[in-house]
Amino acid sequence: MAERPRWPGFVDISDNGKYIVFVNWGWYDEGGFGGISFYNGNGDLLKEISFGSGGKSGLRWIRKACISRDGNYYAIASDHRNNSKVTLYYVPKQNIVWNELVKTGFSLRFLI
Repeated sequence: MAERPRWPGFVDISDNGKYIVFVNWGWYDEGGFGGISFYNGNGDLLKEISFGSGGKSGLRWIRKACISRDGNYYAIASDHRNNSKVTLYYVPKQNIVWNELVKTGFSLRFLI
């Protein structure tokens, strides 16, 4: 079975070069993102997280992504109806530390 492509939509590198994070494309024609890949500074894959659940693929329409200066935290914000879904990851363990739906009443695509 061929490995699926991991072409990034966003790439962030910590200031100290310790971590690299890719937000991976999901549907190329619609702009959705399928997941996140965490790498160490040597380019070794630490973990890949899919936005799907229960064995199903899922997509998020990410409008903004950023990594903290020390590389320990990575945040993404995506459109979710007329709100924003914000997820914060702790990069050394590649796990979610905060995941909330922020009620904005409008789409992020108009701000960025």
